[in-house]
Amino acid sequence: MRIFGLKEVSEVGCVVAIVILLVVNFVIGGFTTRYVLEYWGTFVRQTRVEVPLFPCMLAGLFLGEVTIPAAIGTFIISAFLDNPAY
Repeated sequence: MRIFGLKEVSEVGCVVAIVILLVVNFVIGGFTTRYVLEYWGTFVRQTRVEVPLFPCMLAGLFLGEVTIPAAIGTFIISAFLDNPAY
């Protein structure tokens, strides 16, 4: 199989790469989804908000591309906001 003009790429290598990307998106996307939801939920409600990790990991599969940059932005913005409940 030829991909992007490269020489030969094995199908097993492609499957392994896709599985690794899905696992990374599952884990990192899940943790960043949880971080963003907990921070902004706490900021809005002014009480501590706890979000379960596993549903966030499932959402991270689909929202990871959005929540990873959102977590970076939240981290930067949190330096300027006063969120005493967090």
